[in-house]
Amino acid sequence: MRDHVHVYANGWYGAATTPTELAKAAERPLRVSYPDANGLRHVSRRMVDKDFANRAFEKIKALRDAVGPDIAIMLDLSGGLTTDETIRLCRRFEELNILWIEEPADPFDVGALKKISDRVDIPIAVGERIYTRHGFRKIFEPHAADIVQPDAGNTGGIMETKKIAAMAEAYNMRVAPHNCASALSTAASLQVAACIANFMIQEIYPYFPNQPGYVQVLENSPEELIRDSYVEVPTEPGLGVRLASERVGPFLWAQCGH
Repeated sequence: MRDHVHVYANGWYGAATTPTELAKAAERPLRVSYPDANGLRHVSRRMVDKDFANRAFEKIKALRDAVGPDIAIMLDLSGGLTTDETIRLCRRFEELNILWIEEPADPFDVGALKKISDRVDIPIAVGERIYTRHGFRKIFEPHAADIVQPDAGNTGGIMETKKIAAMAEAYNMRVAPHNCASALSTAASLQVAACIANFMIQEIYPYFPNQPGYVQVLENSPEELIRDSYVEVPTEPGLGVRLASERVGPFLWAQCGH
């Protein structure tokens, strides 16, 4: 279907907590220098007060003002809030031209996903915690989402992900493959993205290698080939990448002599 895959950066916001910091952090994926930081935390509260909700809105508004109308912004809620709180918050985001709301509810609560999807005028994306085509079927049949995000690394492999994409096409849904593991996972994801008709965009964590202790498992990481938000699909044998054997050697639980 394609030999170049459209990608988006995740993990760019680091430790930003205020609207001003978040707007400043947005310079990072836009190829302007920004110091590395790591402050990712998943949601732990089931509801938030008015001040917290206002700050959340102000952050995303500041981000939109900083990057302008043409840069895609996606929001990931990690299924943390109750359904009514989620609907109330997401409807405030509608004016900010958000590309999708990811995991607005626990992905296994299909009823909540459907309720949110029906009430919020932003596409709903879900899938990183759903396994095999049988799990995704529960999302497809009630049209509980608009975009599905299977991860080739945990949902059953490349062929299973391709089958999920074919099912999504039958339900008029787009596919934005989830990917937050190593560059090897990126390579596998690109193979899926290259050959499905309803591909949307590919998730990338380009700043992982900057983190202390990170081990680059490939000699030719696809992330290094990103140009203008696209990456060329590797054409070498297999996944098109080469394992950095010397780097991963110390982490093997057993080694055989030759």
